[in-house]
Amino acid sequence: AQVERLHQNFEILTQFNKVLAVRKSQVSLAVGAKSRTKIVVVQGVTGDHVHDQLKKEIGTTEDD
Repeated sequence: AQVERLHQNFEILTQFNKVLAVRKSQVSLAVGAKSRTKIVVVQGVTGDHVHDQLKKEIGTTEDD
């Protein structure tokens, strides 16, 4: 179970790296390594960048 959890956490962080177009070292789990609820920290980018990249990923517009 622990190996599976580590793999899932790695996949979550990898997805954030891709979506936000940042280096692996910029994304980490602050809280939630062992739970379903997680807090992800992204360093070196603005909140607007994160917001815009996530909107692009899920295909929404400002009017949605």
